[in-house]
Amino acid sequence: MYETRVNLASLTLENFLRELASAAPAPGGGSTAALEGSLASALTCMVIQIAGKKFPDLPEELLSKSAGLMKYSLLLVQKDKEAYEAVAGAYKLQKDTPEKKALRTAQIQKALEEAIRVPLETARACVEVLEICEKLGHAAKGDFFCDLLVAAKIAHTGLDSALLNVRLNLKSLKDSTRRDEYERQARELREKGQALLQNVEPLLLGALELK
Repeated sequence: MYETRVNLASLTLENFLRELASAAPAPGGGSTAALEGSLASALTCMVIQIAGKKFPDLPEELLSKSAGLMKYSLLLVQKDKEAYEAVAGAYKLQKDTPEKKALRTAQIQKALEEAIRVPLETARACVEVLEICEKLGHAAKGDFFCDLLVAAKIAHTGLDSALLNVRLNLKSLKDSTRRDEYERQARELREKGQALLQNVEPLLLGALELK
């Protein structure tokens, strides 16, 4: 069983990359997707503070919401690693008796649900970042829009990456009702994120006169 030895969020950037580059299977793509959400949120925080100097009427809650998303997404970096470890540990349980086999199956299914819920949360956070990017695109203007567009693109990549993990884990979920519900949530997030990026990208490129 893989064990969480360090809190990924507490590592320096260099040490986190070392963990990511190691032969251990976690942290992996799910944690990277969550980190993308956190990075995108951090960029929006920067843009909001710069924009606020020229556009004092910006909604005050945008900064606090972006900061909250940054912290929450960073938490998901660790939670995704732990979710993977739980699935890996469940698959290693003994199955040499009917009782043990049944317990193993139940534990696998329980762990899989968490391994689906965590990247779904990552995807939701990324969509919220895209919503903030769209609001900023309509409320302000400046060269910092380049940074805002980078944030939007990173958030969309994080969304796609997280949903890829959801799709993978859904394949092994036996409860068809739960699987259908998670698939519905994933589909809605994907469609919403794509629509937001399609709105944000031309808006920001046009403001930068880079069309």
